[in-house]
Amino acid sequence: MNAERTITNVGAGQVTSNSTDAINGSQLFATNSAVNNNSNSINSINVLAQNSVQYDNSTHNSITLGGTTYNSSTHTGGTKIINVADGSNAGDAVNYSQLTNVSNSVNNIYTTGTKYFHANSTGADSQATRPQSA
Repeated sequence: MNAERTITNVGAGQVTSNSTDAINGSQLFATNSAVNNNSNSINSINVLAQNSVQYDNSTHNSITLGGTTYNSSTHTGGTKIINVADGSNAGDAVNYSQLTNVSNSVNNIYTTGTKYFHANSTGADSQATRPQSA
């Protein structure tokens, strides 16, 4: 029975939704190549999705980053978030630079600032010297 036949020199058929033309080998090869390219692109997207940051749930109110758990004793582990812009609104995160500026301001007040309370006064510093004074 193995009476296979090959039809050669078939012209390119119309590839449309209502075509009834025969398709030749080069047209089928082009279609297969396009499908393979799409498959490769889809695989690349899947790899990117696996490495992306995603919300923990559909309410989009938390994100858990991978990596090792942060150890507060050794200050190791955790996930570092880099390239954080300066926060400017109440709900924004602050970055290391902003936190350092606040820390430096507090240290400056503690080490070089006046130890006395000023209340819109141009006179000499006041002192609380009575037994019940704070």
